[in-house]
Amino acid sequence: MIKAVIFDLDGTLLDSEKLVIGAYRHVFAKYGMEFDEKIIRTYIGRTLEHTYGRLIPSKDSKNLAILHRDWQIERIHIAKGYSGLRIFLETLSNKGLKLGIFTSSSRMRVNAIFNSLELSKFFDVVLCGDEVINAKPHHEGVSKVMNQLNVLPNETIMVGDAEHDILSGKNAGSTTIGITHGFGTKQSLKDAGADYLVNDLKELLILIQKMIK
Repeated sequence: MIKAVIFDLDGTLLDSEKLVIGAYRHVFAKYGMEFDEKIIRTYIGRTLEHTYGRLIPSKDSKNLAILHRDWQIERIHIAKGYSGLRIFLETLSNKGLKLGIFTSSSRMRVNAIFNSLELSKFFDVVLCGDEVINAKPHHEGVSKVMNQLNVLPNETIMVGDAEHDILSGKNAGSTTIGITHGFGTKQSLKDAGADYLVNDLKELLILIQKMIK
């Protein structure tokens, strides 16, 4: 029986493409580096330090991550919930499901977004990328959220828009749902082994409601 749903944040619940891609453009432009959005998208869901360490190895990845986050914090209002987000979350909460977040984003950024969009009340647990040792696709984050929610893997759904989200959920033993309106592609989510695929929050709500009956 499903008792909990854990979500990724960017590209899953939040339409933050302009905020995310814009920050990468800013950093790459500052250092005169060639920007390839297709390559960037394959790294979304990983930590910034990991991404910049791979893409701009000649620079200090921690400093680049700080520059990236500072640009985003100043423009946090750009991030919006996907259509129907509040009704979606209210409906799941009213069904008695425990709701959690595991995101690669920093605590500072997540707090800024949650304050801007008033989302905190919907979630029992929020775990951020700078609060785990092992980043996605390792199971650590999803497992920690499950532990804090006091649920078992077979009682949990992990929802994400990128392959790293799906793999972290599968590595933790949960059921996984890929959502295609974010940064990943339908094929990448299939290749990661998502148990289900949906296109948007409306379809996701219908699926979860069927799964908890």
